[in-house]
Amino acid sequence: WVNQAVFQYNLHSGYWGWLGVICRTTLLFTGIDLIKSSWFGWTDYFNYVLYFSILIVSYFLARKYSLIDLIILTFLIFYTLTTQIAPQYSVWIIPFAALRPNRYFYAYSIIAGIQLALFYYAHYHWFFKYPMPAIYSEVFVIFRYLTWVICAIWLFRMLKFKRTE
Repeated sequence: WVNQAVFQYNLHSGYWGWLGVICRTTLLFTGIDLIKSSWFGWTDYFNYVLYFSILIVSYFLARKYSLIDLIILTFLIFYTLTTQIAPQYSVWIIPFAALRPNRYFYAYSIIAGIQLALFYYAHYHWFFKYPMPAIYSEVFVIFRYLTWVICAIWLFRMLKFKRTE
């Protein structure tokens, strides 16, 4: 049996990135879950604009950055600005970023690795014969947003301080 949704990108907005931070913060302080609002479905269309914008921005950045840096930048733009991403997609950048290791790469690798381990234990606990503590889910959310913060800072630093070869 093969899961036909492995390569599909069908998460709903609000669980990642800047929109996830807004939604979780609103839920924490007001108790209102913006994700369940009727108007919230329109935010899924933002991602179509984002994907087209990434193509345009990448075209203009291609003249200023090396190929590896451009690939890393494209991933960082996607990771930082998208409103929907599954945790397993966080490994895409690692092989390319390993060719340009820096402090952000190391911090990202550690934090994203912890996030992925917690994702497995927090979301697939039904495979185990004993229930997992709820703390795994809470810590997973914290590491998920730490991963996003690292991506945002890393993107800002790459755009501000272009590597010269």
